[in-house]
Amino acid sequence: MAGLLDLGPDALVSGRAAAALLELDGFDEGPQEFLIPRAHRRRRTVGTVTSTADISRLDRIVVDGLPCTSGTRTVIQLLGRASEREVGNALDSGTRKHLTAPSVVRQRLDELGTQGRAGIAVFNRVMESAGVQSWLERQFLALIRGSGLPKPELQRTYRSDAVHIARVDFDFAPKPVIVEVGGRKGYLSFDERRRQERRRNELQLVGRTVYFFTTEDVVEDATYVLNTVRRGFGLAA
Repeated sequence: MAGLLDLGPDALVSGRAAAALLELDGFDEGPQEFLIPRAHRRRRTVGTVTSTADISRLDRIVVDGLPCTSGTRTVIQLLGRASEREVGNALDSGTRKHLTAPSVVRQRLDELGTQGRAGIAVFNRVMESAGVQSWLERQFLALIRGSGLPKPELQRTYRSDAVHIARVDFDFAPKPVIVEVGGRKGYLSFDERRRQERRRNELQLVGRTVYFFTTEDVVEDATYVLNTVRRGFGLAA
């Protein structure tokens, strides 16, 4: 708040600080970062201050009483300042939280201009996996891209007789193979386990087989993951 007061009423919390305020995956409280209009570029405060010629009404959001960059503008401000994994996390979690969407980020970035902007190559690589909802899903998709296996449909919703069954992480239709990834090996409760197994049963009843991989599988044992998917396709491991 002190930094915003130093910089004036048009200033916004930005970058990693905004990502932390928006509770995007992988961003904790840390260094203060601000975005201000180009006309006020000489103003200073504690932290990193960046100026821009274009801050629109849609670039602004208020979190806990602090004006900060919107989910869309936050992803853009991270380009050139954050790693590919961090940019992916910001886009994925921002999409999951309904703060932005890949198409919206692309449109706003085109409006702001890409020529000479740092991080465009990183953004283009991140957009190749647009539609996933976590870094683990992005990591699995990277394995698939390098394996020669077909790219799956992301976040497909299954219904039976107009009743929702499940939304799945990766669907390899027309092959009857579904892959889901997750960080927990077990279940929090009996009720959750029952819901998950009933969901699996419903997917099997519509002719799909579900394969589940943990974080450790995807990160530490790519060979096992890919061989399992290949065998699910009826291919040699």
